[in-house]
Amino acid sequence: MSSSLFETSSEMKHSSTFQQEDSQHNNMYYLNNTSKTIQEEQPEVFKYWKHVKILLKNIFILIYFFSSSLITKIVTMYMAIPNVKISQAPAHDILLSNLTKPIRIAFTLSETITGLLVVILITLSIFNKTHRFSIMSRLLFIVASIMNLRAVCIAVTTFSVPTIEYLQTCGQLQSLKPDERFVRAVNIFGFSGGETCGDYVFSGHATSLSVVCWFVWYYSNKEWVGRIWTNLLLIILHIVGCLGILLAKEHYTVDVLLACTISLLVCQLYHSYLKVASLEPHSKGLFFSVMEFDLSEETENVFDSSIFGYLYEKIDGNKTNFDLISDNV
Repeated sequence: MSSSLFETSSEMKHSSTFQQEDSQHNNMYYLNNTSKTIQEEQPEVFKYWKHVKILLKNIFILIYFFSSSLITKIVTMYMAIPNVKISQAPAHDILLSNLTKPIRIAFTLSETITGLLVVILITLSIFNKTHRFSIMSRLLFIVASIMNLRAVCIAVTTFSVPTIEYLQTCGQLQSLKPDERFVRAVNIFGFSGGETCGDYVFSGHATSLSVVCWFVWYYSNKEWVGRIWTNLLLIILHIVGCLGILLAKEHYTVDVLLACTISLLVCQLYHSYLKVASLEPHSKGLFFSVMEFDLSEETENVFDSSIFGYLYEKIDGNKTNFDLISDNV
């Protein structure tokens, strides 16, 4: 008799538990449907507001980037170039002192490597689902911030010209009138190889090369079979690009070393903070709450080949999805 009562009580408890779980499931289903209905009833302007904010953020970062480049050029034209002493001999440099003449084609090679890596990074950002709209904006923001630091360094410290081959060009820049200097300063892409004068500490080209190399490494597929060879190739390209700047005698060795060190440390520090902010959103702070308002809790790189999947679907009639997931270091 007691056994049957125990079994009946157990069945009643089980039935009650099942009813509670079913009720919770129905409530969750109702809430989900209600939220979906609310989202569907929202005006179109609210649905696209996030994309509008992303666009505004990118416009702000572009303005910040070009403003920083303009400030650097103005500091170079009005503060660095006039302070360069043409008669002063080049500072002693272990590498440059052993080079007879600058190899100017090496500087062109360095710029080509940087341009190639930028194209690769843009391609990665197109197929990166997690950070698609953040990669290039973060790149420009970091480069612009480092350039502002470079402008301060240029203003406070002026080195002599690294090689006598550039003395004539530096003298021509010093002879420019104030209005001519302003025109050269506004043209932020005006300086090319062989036109260096006073803007040495630290190297802007080495900064751009180092930041782009780091971004390609960080936002690429880290579970790819050839990942080791990709890392090795990036290291070789980085070294060759930096050596190209030195072989062209555009900068002293210390300029390139400082540029590489500062750039890599700033990139690592910025993304380490982003990783912490993704785990603890309340620790983002005001600045990162504005600059990284669209920061995802997903920290791994998820690559989307939906374009190829769409083409395959049109040909084969079957919908495909190729997602490559990699761990984010």
